[in-house]
Amino acid sequence: MLTYRDIQLFDVRDPDEHQEGRIPQAVNLPSAAMPLCGGLTETRKADEEIQKICNQVKDRAEGMAGKKFNSFVAISYKTQVMAGISYSIKVHVGGDKYVHVQVWHKRPWNGGELELTNIQYPKRLDDPIQ
Repeated sequence: MLTYRDIQLFDVRDPDEHQEGRIPQAVNLPSAAMPLCGGLTETRKADEEIQKICNQVKDRAEGMAGKKFNSFVAISYKTQVMAGISYSIKVHVGGDKYVHVQVWHKRPWNGGELELTNIQYPKRLDDPIQ
């Protein structure tokens, strides 16, 4: 590992470019593989943490949709980090119906609370989260 006063050199070029002309011991970390700051992540399978978020915004989502949902089960999600975390979540609401909810999780110094900012209804299982 190339170090100088605990400094590590990263080469952000594509692997083929890295092989054509590289600094020995530089770590190749292609920029195309890194998430874009402020960009959406890839779709991920919902877990217990995401379901807890959905549980907290269910009543508000029903109010925004003007409808009571038979279920409210998180299926998948994407996140976007800014001055907090924006969650885009696909939620199964019964039968073949789904909703997409946008939830803003404020940073602790901004109150740390969850805010439902948008709901898209109806959606289908194969509709991509945006």
